Amino acid sequence: MRKGLIICSIIIVLTSIFACSKVPGDIIDPDTMENLLIDIHKAEAYMESSKYLSVDKKAQDSIKNIIYKKHNVSKTEFDTSVVWYGENLEEYIDIYDNVILRLQEEDNALLALMNGQKDMYIGMSRSGDTVNIWNINPHYIFEGKLNNNLLTFTIPYDDNFKEDDIFKLKFKIISKDKSPYATQVILALKQNKNITKFVKKSIPQNGWDSLEIKSNGSIRRVMGSFYVPAEPEWKVTHIDSISLERIHTK
Repeated sequence: MRKGLIICSIIIVLTSIFACSKVPGDIIDPDTMENLLIDIHKAEAYMESSKYLSVDKKAQDSIKNIIYKKHNVSKTEFDTSVVWYGENLEEYIDIYDNVILRLQEEDNALLALMNGQKDMYIGMSRSGDTVNIWNINPHYIFEGKLNNNLLTFTIPYDDNFKEDDIFKLKFKIISKDKSPYATQVILALKQNKNITKFVKKSIPQNGWDSLEIKSNGSIRRVMGSFYVPAEPEWKVTHIDSISLERIHTK
């Protein structure tokens, strides 16, 4: 009887675990994704600070492949998982919050270097009714063959943010190569009580585009991402003239 109860308890626990899990079996699980992103950001920070590696694209590609191998995933699995997490932003933001906290605990300098976002983590945005708070490089190049097809950004709260602010992300997509795959762009607000609002847009063509989101509470963080599918691998895409306007409505 006791043995039967133990077995039943185990079955109930396992059933609960799998029932609560939102991540499909072919997607990298949250723990692995978190550790993978941490290693990728550390590597990117190191490569960005290295005079040799910052210009050697083949070496950068090799380093990322080593990271994928370390975590027993392929580049294709990583790309597929990024797309899935982009569709399930609550899961992705939870992961990214942990990534930021862990990097901050390990070394604040790494956080500053992460994705070249040094200025985005330092100081306060300017005051005014409409201000561009994008303080980093407004131009990025995405190349499938180099695995650099994902750009994430995070802007922490400062005293110039107010309830009911509107945030407008504007940019221009430029690519000479046609592809059946669209660029995926996400803009999100993390608010108090762990409420997250987000908008997502799939953009198949070149030209100017934008996303806009309005807060309805106290703002903890503005975040988002640009994802350019790495297929075909020879495709090169430029995202230019990036700005992120913070607009007071009151």
